[in-house]
Amino acid sequence: MAKTEHHVHNETHVHHNNTHGPEFNRAKPALWKSMFESFLFLQQGTSHTEETKYHLCLATLPVDVLNRIDSFLISPPTTNQYTALTALLLKLYQPSEHQNSKTLLLLPMLGDQKPSDFLNTMIALVIPGTVDTMLFRTLYITKLPPYLQEHLKWVGEAVPIRELADTADKFYRVKPQPSTSTSRPTHQRDQAKAKTGS
Repeated sequence: MAKTEHHVHNETHVHHNNTHGPEFNRAKPALWKSMFESFLFLQQGTSHTEETKYHLCLATLPVDVLNRIDSFLISPPTTNQYTALTALLLKLYQPSEHQNSKTLLLLPMLGDQKPSDFLNTMIALVIPGTVDTMLFRTLYITKLPPYLQEHLKWVGEAVPIRELADTADKFYRVKPQPSTSTSRPTHQRDQAKAKTGS
């Protein structure tokens, strides 16, 4: 009997933990929405209505986000509450295409990221279907260091851009860290020796 009660207690505890979806991501609300809907899908045996999804969604929102949509929460729609809520969150927090384009153009050249990781950063800023354009490809290449651009000159334009980035990874060199040595330059050491007569 004790074993059965322990088993039931564990099941209840697991179920309770599974009621909390991914916390709202202000920087990437569309990604958060995909993760939240995956969370709903993985709740096997549960049939979610618009209303239950709405309340589960509210549980993932931080206080500052709730304060920003308080007028909506006070008088939510009587139907399609979840759809309306997520549409509002995307409208408020999802960067516009113009904002993303500006961020993409002002993105610094490749730093400490591998070329393939840098490509993922750029892809996150563009709308689907534009990644394989020549404009995007050219912009990506121009943001790589000159030595990588030189290696990629021999990669054909028909090669997909992710394969291009994988090729760049093979030639990528991590920037050497600046020396922290506190020793004096050679000419200063020579001058010191001359003064001491050593």
